[in-house]
Amino acid sequence: MANPIKTINNKNIKYLKAFIVNELWDNKTKYNHFKIFINKLLHLHSY
Repeated sequence: MANPIKTINNKNIKYLKAFIVNELWDNKTKYNHFKIFINKLLHLHSY
């Protein structure tokens, strides 16, 4: 049986890299939006 890890590395490494980069970027963006949202809530409560 072929090693699945090797198969993934050989066939899909560039797709995997692109996926990881996109996911990390997406999560960073979501996190920043979340931070902005929390800051707005905190400002509302401070009045």
